[in-house]
Amino acid sequence: MKSHDYHIFMHQILPFCLRGLMSPDVSMTIMRLCRIFRRLCVKTWDPNEYSSLCEDVAVTLSLLEIHFPPSFFDVMTHLTVHLVEELEICGPVTTRWMYPVERYLGVLKRYVRSKARPEGCMAEGYITEEALGFITEYMEEFVPIKTRVWDAEEEEGVSGEVLQERGKVRHLAEWEWNLAHKYVLQNSRCMQFLVREYDHLQDTKQLPPELDLPSWISSTVDRFGAGADIEKEIRCLAYPPAFRCKAYKKIQAYGNHYRVCGAGMEKYNTYDCGVASTFEQDTSGGPRKTAVSYVGVLEEILSLDYGSLDHPVILFKCKWVVADWTSSRPSMKLDRQGFLLVNFSRVLSPSEDPYVFPSQVEQVFFGDVEGSPGWKIVMRKDARSKRIVEETSDIDAWEDTDVVGLRAPVQLETALPVSNLVGAEPLSRRDKMDLLETMRNLDVEEEKEEEEEEEEMEEMEGEFNES
Repeated sequence: MKSHDYHIFMHQILPFCLRGLMSPDVSMTIMRLCRIFRRLCVKTWDPNEYSSLCEDVAVTLSLLEIHFPPSFFDVMTHLTVHLVEELEICGPVTTRWMYPVERYLGVLKRYVRSKARPEGCMAEGYITEEALGFITEYMEEFVPIKTRVWDAEEEEGVSGEVLQERGKVRHLAEWEWNLAHKYVLQNSRCMQFLVREYDHLQDTKQLPPELDLPSWISSTVDRFGAGADIEKEIRCLAYPPAFRCKAYKKIQAYGNHYRVCGAGMEKYNTYDCGVASTFEQDTSGGPRKTAVSYVGVLEEILSLDYGSLDHPVILFKCKWVVADWTSSRPSMKLDRQGFLLVNFSRVLSPSEDPYVFPSQVEQVFFGDVEGSPGWKIVMRKDARSKRIVEETSDIDAWEDTDVVGLRAPVQLETALPVSNLVGAEPLSRRDKMDLLETMRNLDVEEEKEEEEEEEEMEEMEGEFNES
């Protein structure tokens, strides 16, 4: 194994393997050390966590001295203390280690076809890959060959979803068709004001109880007619999709690679069908909502056809474990080491909302629990090729922040094109002030556009209320 494999082994696999093999005190001490290295290798780092991490390292090394002999300790064990100090000075480790460079050197090595002229082979291979990557970005039938970095702003879009095969035609049953269409209406961002209006009318008993949400939305859009000023996406989603859809077995979505669970999974080296999500549900009958976590496996990837909609609607059909923590036979629980355990012997019925958008789930992996048949340990993973975008739009606050690894280069790219900087002199203090002023003006324009969109949404809600 390579050194990066040892990192993954320590971060993810070793704590899981030690569970139940040693005494609880020894295993918990080693798990604390593994979690420290996992915190050291995060992609974003908040300096406010420095004091707690220093304290955690000191306590963990003291526990190691209690449980292990003196021969265990050398200079490498003591190095953990200085790694934390280095993190405060230099920032996240992931921006400084050599693994990305080593991987790319391996790519360049594979370009070599003639050992007599390796440099020319590398240059030709690089140009060929860049050209093909540029071309495939404009060809919808092909999957882009280059790794795509996606932003958090793409959560509700389709730009972060890439289907990796042609798919098979499938005809939905009526109950599947109804559930899928209802879920799309309830969770699409453009339909939220209609959903709120429907809930208000139902609470005030202005609608008959037998009138469901899809029927009310389609009838409401029909009343406005074809000439009404309604968004195209709202008009398309207001009517049910076709019964004929396409089913896929694998997809690359938002930095994760998913593959449906089914026969033949043993031939793959990876297990990519685990999913987890957190939803807000009213569990007490009151106005307050609580977060309920769901864990399951991916059974099917469906592409719904909404007619004139510009893009298909992708849905995951999952088999969810019952979110029961409190009964005498719970299906979810936490062990002493903090691992989440789920029991797949208790799953939700397929008629109980099995669908979810790809942007609403994160990928997880499962491991068997020794001595507890039916129980699985849930291990989460971070999405690859993910860019974290700064939430604040205040330039001064963005410049004054101390959080390392959270600064988004996207804002600089929108403020000043890269072509304007090529061959230019280094920026002076006045140039930087002009650049900041340009960025502030862009933020003001974005705020005005957001206010105009909110006013348009309020006007549309008012028109619907008047009708």
